[in-house]
This record gives sequence, C-alpha cells and structure tokens, in this order.
Amino acid sequence: MTTPCLTLTDVRIFTKMCAVGREQSNMTNDWVTQKLDLPMRRLGVNKLDLVQMYWNDYGQKGYVDAALYLTDAKAAGKIGAVGLTNFDTKRMAEMVDAGAEISSNQIQFSLLDRRPLLQMTEYCASNGVGLLPYGVVRLFLFSISIFVRYGKLV
Repeated sequence: MTTPCLTLTDVRIFTKMCAVGREQSNMTNDWVTQKLDLPMRRLGVNKLDLVQMYWNDYGQKGYVDAALYLTDAKAAGKIGAVGLTNFDTKRMAEMVDAGAEISSNQIQFSLLDRRPLLQMTEYCASNGVGLLPYGVVRLFLFSISIFVRYGKLV
C-alpha cells in the first residue's frame, strides 16, 4: 500500500460563511454554529482553520453579532481564525471595537484598484488584521494584453 502525498494534517481548511437575505436581520449563534458544523461534518474534521464571513447588506447590523459568534467559536477551538470578505474599514472597526478577533480581510487590491490605501491598510496594520488581496492576476492579464496590442508595457 502506498502512502498518500498529503495527509489531513498537511492541509489547511479555509471556507466562507455567507450571510445573505433573511439571516442577516435575525443573526443567531445557532445559525453560525450550523454553518460551521456542515463543512466540518462533510470534511470529517473537528476544526476549520479560517472562516471568512461575507455580508452583502450593511443596513443589517447583524454582522457584528456574527463576528462575535465566530470569535466565540474560535475561543472554543472550533475554528482557528476569523476572517472577513469584502468588508470596508468602518464595518471592520465596528466588529473589532465590539470585541471580535478579526485575523484577515479578503479584498480587491491591485495596482488598478488601490482603494485599500485610503484607510484600510493603516487600520489593519495598527489592529493586527492581515489583508488577503484578490484581483492581482487581472493586472497581469491587463498588462499582457497591452503588451500584445502595442508591443510594450505602458
């Protein structure tokens, strides 16, 4: 019998918890727990290394409660880190000020889209929140298309 190249201890499990619609106006710890238990059960693990929360309606303030419930799950050893996806600085600060332990925020950030430099990078640096940028490949593809079209990078 051959040994696998990777074992479960070699893999880090990152997932997203998407809150959209009704659950945003009625956020509960039970709902968050269900959203954590499902991938753990499917993957046969007892801990998720990173859970990134996505929220699409800032008018519904339940994101603060959800971040606190995730922080409680972290303290209980159910998850390793609480992350965010596409949150702005103001909302992230609300969660941190309420006591949520935010480890990272995955955001659009590239040479074409430098909005995080306005406030977010400074806030994150002073509060120990890492940034996970996406969209950087788009710049590469854009640069290549310019090169192919004009024969030089501009």
